[in-house]
Amino acid sequence: MGPGNENQAISKTLEVGEILAIRALAAFVPTSLWKTAGHRLAPRAGLRDTGRSVLLNLSELIQKTSALVSRAGGELRQQGILQPVEVDRITDDSRQISNASVFAVTALSQNHLESALDRNPAAIIAPANMISGALLEAYSKKGLILFGGKPARSRPEWLLSLMAGAFFDHPDRKMDIVAVTGTNGKTSISRMIYHAWKKQDVPCAVIGTLGATIFADGRESTIQTGYTTPRSYQLLELLADMERTGVEKVALEASSEALALGRLEGIRMVGAVFCGISVDHLDYHKTMERYFLAKAHLFSLVRRSEGRAIIQDLGEQGPDPYAKKLVEYVKRIGMDFTVVREFRPFDLNVPVDFNIRNANLAWLASGAEHDAKLFADMPDVPGRMNRLDVLPGLDAIVDYAHTPDALERILGQLKKTGYHRIYCVFGCGGDRDPSKRILMGQAALEAATDVIVTDDNPRSEDPDEIRRQIMEARNVPGLSPSYETLRNIGDRKQAIRLALQEASEECRKGLRCCVLVAGKGHEDYQIYGKEKRHFSDAEVVMEFKAEVKS
Repeated sequence: MGPGNENQAISKTLEVGEILAIRALAAFVPTSLWKTAGHRLAPRAGLRDTGRSVLLNLSELIQKTSALVSRAGGELRQQGILQPVEVDRITDDSRQISNASVFAVTALSQNHLESALDRNPAAIIAPANMISGALLEAYSKKGLILFGGKPARSRPEWLLSLMAGAFFDHPDRKMDIVAVTGTNGKTSISRMIYHAWKKQDVPCAVIGTLGATIFADGRESTIQTGYTTPRSYQLLELLADMERTGVEKVALEASSEALALGRLEGIRMVGAVFCGISVDHLDYHKTMERYFLAKAHLFSLVRRSEGRAIIQDLGEQGPDPYAKKLVEYVKRIGMDFTVVREFRPFDLNVPVDFNIRNANLAWLASGAEHDAKLFADMPDVPGRMNRLDVLPGLDAIVDYAHTPDALERILGQLKKTGYHRIYCVFGCGGDRDPSKRILMGQAALEAATDVIVTDDNPRSEDPDEIRRQIMEARNVPGLSPSYETLRNIGDRKQAIRLALQEASEECRKGLRCCVLVAGKGHEDYQIYGKEKRHFSDAEVVMEFKAEVKS
């Protein structure tokens, strides 16, 4: 793909024709733009109650959103009369609707439109292609208002992001947001950026896979968000709460799905960090090219704010071809950027190669002066290379590694450590990219001495079939195996305990051993079908440790 076509493809990642419908239902009592009637957002977010709540006139909301869309080169075309109504929430969760809510019909919520209507929301916004002609006709009789945008977007989250920005008065414009994107390393890097700011006593926050953590007034609190990158209205709500508590800087994990959906459209960001991509999420993006384009779109968003890019151009196997493509792209759009190929030393709790690279990216993104001890006192990132000493000579490591590249990197580092035996216990998630299953199996078989394939959130899929697909790695032509044993044990607790038991026996013979439990990391659940059961890899390890020491 040539430079011009690639640039065009990045733009088209989110742009397809769209018509939005707004149905206004409630009466309007004139109010000022913002009300201060007891802040209801902060307590729910686990942040300080500042005594302020958001209320916005629907017509004002549409007017402000229209202006944002217009500045983006589009327009909102109104057909019919917009009924005046006051709004206090924007959501695509039908369970959160009140008669003062704006309900957004998105890909996640389109099957709940009827239940949403039963809750009598103040307004509904929806792409017309998500509603049948019969429903459109029925809603038109009740005051349906049609909007069209050009250039319109394929996902309603694009408009939802702009609308949420207008609703919450653009808190992103009152703080510095640095976004981190890449297949592996987002959580560690964003947490390191946050730590560097916190160490300078800067009111700051981090939002990502582990939830949202805020540091302000010398206090720290964390809530769960449910997404690596929250839905646009949730993200703006979080940022608004953070801004009201005095937060000045935010580190944000930017997932490829969130970027493709348009959750970050209209968000002001001053920096973007690229930590590389490898095979993952192809169930959603279908091809690595589309996966890359979703990641690259972040940099076009940051460019709008005249922000800066930090690009890592060194993977496990040398220069990263996707980093090279990204450098070419940011050059074309006239963006300031730094390419990181050489890495300074840092004192780290886990001083492995990829963590040193993470530390360098975080240091540059934080703007802090170089100090080898910048991250020396940083707490372990939950579920990321968490080392648990089971017995003298026996280590267990719990890590979130759930991609072939991540598993290969960790096992490669463990081999350098000098363990006599490395046990690898892992599985692959159901209803997720199936193409990586055999690749993860191959990574394990080529680096570990003992491999146990087990369950990892099989969801609606047959767990036996998922494990069978992973086990097919032993038949890959050209495989360079290092494994001595390969077993298929669906019960994850049993699999972990077996690895620990065998490793402890080897340890008593004088052999230094390691058990890597990969895939779930910080997660404390297993998902079978729609049932979420409590389960923690770390808890299983610690239970075993207590038993052998008793």
